[in-house]
Amino acid sequence: MRILTREAAMSIKKLVYVVGASCLILSPRVAEAKETLVELAKRLAPQPVLIEKQRELVPSAFEPMVSDADLIVHATVKPIRTYLSDDKFELFTDYAVTPLRTLYQRNVRSARVPGAAAPIVLTVWGGRTQIEGVEVELRDKDAPRLEDDSEVVLYLREQPNGFYRLVSDVTGALGVKAGKVTLLNNEHAYDTGFQGLSGLTIDQLDSEVGRRLKR
Repeated sequence: MRILTREAAMSIKKLVYVVGASCLILSPRVAEAKETLVELAKRLAPQPVLIEKQRELVPSAFEPMVSDADLIVHATVKPIRTYLSDDKFELFTDYAVTPLRTLYQRNVRSARVPGAAAPIVLTVWGGRTQIEGVEVELRDKDAPRLEDDSEVVLYLREQPNGFYRLVSDVTGALGVKAGKVTLLNNEHAYDTGFQGLSGLTIDQLDSEVGRRLKR
């Protein structure tokens, strides 16, 4: 399975296949099997298939998240669809992003209709769908869970197709609860400066973003 992360600061720790009640831990090299998800689903039917990936986490700093982002937005998210990659080795899920407040926006190159609000679509690795009548799920154990209609702050980088990806699959989304920022991931994923964001209001976070951008 060709599902190794491109984040240089983190490496895959293990990939776990769970089929029914059985569990098999595979090394990344073994995981780069020739079977597509379609072939795997056919072979293991009717058992559901769960494939997980996990990294050796290195604490991330807040500054690169800000400087590398094309768009930083306080928003709600809702999953739109989960689909196979073109090579059928991976799943991706698209989320509709409904902005509540834009904290930062670089000059993005996507074509836009004058006067029209541009839809924001976030693409993340993994998801759950039916393949050949079999439930198949790819799960990133280190990625923040984006619940339906959850309130978040997203650090986004624009892709060639006009959709967006998180600047970091692990730390690129913060939660918002009762108007306060929350960390959505294991504390070991963040450095002390990043952890200091927890409990800030959106106004305070906006000020922090501005300070890091020196705007």
